[in-house]
Amino acid sequence: MKKSLHFLIGVLVIATMLIAACTPAAPEAPAEPAATEAPAAATEAPAATEAPAATEAPAATEAPAAEPTGPKRLVLVESGNYTSLDPFSNAWHANPSYAVFATLWDYSLDLKDFGGILAESWEFAEDNLGVTIKLKPGLTFTDGTPVNAEAIKWNFDKYLDPELASPGGGTMRDFIPQDGVEIVDDLTLKVTLITPWAMFMDEIAGKEIASPTAYESLGVQEYANALTSAGPYKVKEIVPDVNIVYAKNEAYTYGNPFAVNQGPVQFDELELKYINDDAVIYAALETGEIQWASLPAQYLEQARSNPDLKIVEAEGTDTQYLGMNNQYYPFSVEGVRQAIAYAVNREEINLIANEGAGIPLYQPLGKGNIGWNPEMDEYGKLTSDDPEKAMAMLEELGFVDSNGDGIREEPADGPNGSKMMRYELMTPVDPTNQRVAETLKSQLASIGIDALIMTVDSTLMRQKTAEGSHQIIYWGYAMTTPDITTYIFRSSRIGASNRNHVNDPYLDSLLDAQDQQLDPVLRQQATDEISKYLIDHRFHVPLFSPMYYYAYRANEVECSAWTIQGGCNWTDWKPVQ
Repeated sequence: MKKSLHFLIGVLVIATMLIAACTPAAPEAPAEPAATEAPAAATEAPAATEAPAATEAPAATEAPAAEPTGPKRLVLVESGNYTSLDPFSNAWHANPSYAVFATLWDYSLDLKDFGGILAESWEFAEDNLGVTIKLKPGLTFTDGTPVNAEAIKWNFDKYLDPELASPGGGTMRDFIPQDGVEIVDDLTLKVTLITPWAMFMDEIAGKEIASPTAYESLGVQEYANALTSAGPYKVKEIVPDVNIVYAKNEAYTYGNPFAVNQGPVQFDELELKYINDDAVIYAALETGEIQWASLPAQYLEQARSNPDLKIVEAEGTDTQYLGMNNQYYPFSVEGVRQAIAYAVNREEINLIANEGAGIPLYQPLGKGNIGWNPEMDEYGKLTSDDPEKAMAMLEELGFVDSNGDGIREEPADGPNGSKMMRYELMTPVDPTNQRVAETLKSQLASIGIDALIMTVDSTLMRQKTAEGSHQIIYWGYAMTTPDITTYIFRSSRIGASNRNHVNDPYLDSLLDAQDQQLDPVLRQQATDEISKYLIDHRFHVPLFSPMYYYAYRANEVECSAWTIQGGCNWTDWKPVQ
């Protein structure tokens, strides 16, 4: 899942954050930013190197305003494979969804506050066990039905339904009881919490709101192609793994209040093209076939020499990692996982993946995550980058190369007998993923483990990692807030986002303590404790945190104001005048 979240951030701030708002909130909970794993997005990364566009002076009264010369259609690249955009079954929340779905609120440009989209205001109870949400009046879904408290409750109930087990509702179900949403009046609802939840604002910011009428009348399959909501665009056509074409939603005038333009969007159409070849992506940028794309590091200098292209750069929240199925022998043995961590050379991987531009990572949280702590990287280095140590550990555990062929065998008294240490290394289709997987294969081979690279589409990979039929994986996750560790490691996420199939009650208790802690200083302490525990037990091996590089055709399109992560609100993209 290498690009689960961060590619979304290049166009739209992905949503999921902490208790804080523009209306009264709990005094212990100042605003702090976050993101999601597929849920998203979401940092304290440096501001984009591209400066916000200056406000244009009004045209002279003697001359008419110049007509836009740029395209009427904004064309962007979408990486990975197409998945159903049904918000309640989709585990991959990114540009395709957020182009058409509205949410209750979204981040400010610096990710330190929230602005209402469908919601007008919100207020926390004094005990932090309830939130009252007031909706903006007069809003409708694109099918003409009202955006009211009944519709929002219907959406919450779908996310909270334990039988449906919506991937996007996993964390919600930990903190909101199934009957925890109450209609107060037509535009007001109250959400009851089981326990204080530090990331309520962040989590709900990422929840797409569907039209209940359209969803129930069309059914799940047909709705996935109609996607009736109240967002900036409307779906015109979906060709899976080729493109999605959207039309402007003229009624969308209530966008992010922190954007320069609250809506409607400034293009008649939006097209998202599915392209997974770096060379093809860059060629399409140069020819003008597309106007914006995430830029592979190897094309960075070439792009900088093209006067038509502008580069936006920011630190990522991502953690790219080597994952292991902790319920599959021998990765159920902690010593084996620790040996693998010693074998990994992060500097080499970062050079191969990012031409050295990324950040080697020795802790679970990406550099842009607000819970990232440089001390945890130093702690992680103590048990890293030592292949000799790795081989000695495997020898001591009985994993030896008795045949002299360079591949170790599992202990004869183990569950598989003297099976060779040959395991599938699975990763989604992507040129960078392939390069990293080949580097990992080489590094594991140096300690006697044979990794068989399996490149699959992301849909199949999500399926296999959810059901636990995988062995080792190369993938990634990203969020702005540290509760990404809950999403990735809590035992209740096994079968969904807990790709490493970690079942550790003590870790669960640490995660719960972090997510319920409203004091930011104490929450950081809880986050550090989780990071240490994950490093000590090596349920997975963090590899690097990439930089975000985006390129756009500045002679055709521009953004009125960039976010701190190098993103642009849908409504702030505009044709060049």
